[in-house]
Amino acid sequence: MVAIARRCDGHADRHRLLVQALGALYVARLRRHGSTLDEVQVLQVLGMDIELNAQGLECWLDRDRR
Repeated sequence: MVAIARRCDGHADRHRLLVQALGALYVARLRRHGSTLDEVQVLQVLGMDIELNAQGLECWLDRDRR
């Protein structure tokens, strides 16, 4: 997640990029664990978690800059 956050930092659409990258990460991890949910289902189930994690990473990035 740190690598994702740092890769997205500095972009005007940082939040959108974080949400997108975290969603892709979670879908990939679920696939490795044998989940049969499709991408849309995963994003629906984990949407709130992805949003909160993206916000937390943004706070961390901003705080790290101070």
